[in-house]
Formats: sequence, C-alpha cells, structure tokens
Amino acid sequence: LLSMLEHIAMPGNFSKVIELILNDSSSVAFDNGQETPPNVKTSSIKLLVSQLKPSHRRIGFDGRGFTELSTRLAKMSPEKLNTLVGPEAVPIMMTSLQNLLYQLP
Repeated sequence: LLSMLEHIAMPGNFSKVIELILNDSSSVAFDNGQETPPNVKTSSIKLLVSQLKPSHRRIGFDGRGFTELSTRLAKMSPEKLNTLVGPEAVPIMMTSLQNLLYQLP
C-alpha cells in the first residue's frame, strides 16, 4: 500500500502516519531471526523520500510535515537512525538529502 502512494502528493499531515510506523517496533517482520523484505519501515522511508521530490506539485496543501520529519531524521546520529529505520532504509534516506535542502526555508 505504501509503495502505491509514492506517486501521489500526500498532505503533510500524512507524515504523522509515517512517524508512527517508524516508531513502532512491531513493524519489522522476522522469519527465523532474519528480517524479511519488504520491510514496512523501508517502505515508509521510500514514501517519505518520494514526498520530498520537487516533481510533487502540491495543490491546496503543503508538505511541511514531510520536511519536518525528514529534518528530524537527518539530525539523528547514524547509530540511532540505523536502529530506528533499519540498515536498508538509511541509504535511501541519505540519498534524499539533496531534495530536503530545496524544501528548507
């Protein structure tokens, strides 16, 4: 479901849903002690990153919530970010920093 929303400009309040998923420790699936892809947290980060792209035109609402959440995640230490989102999502988050810079006031 989250991957289907990547192509739609979501309202900034939807960032709260992403934040809840990231803070939920049960959103990681395990199989025999191994994490099984696709990970819900990784999908959430992909959705967050997609909302920072300049190609998402916002009509009637803005994406400040996504910018604020991304800024808070970017300010975290690498260890804490890795623990929160998982090792697969950290590189995805780091590649979005260029788009985040354009969103900052």
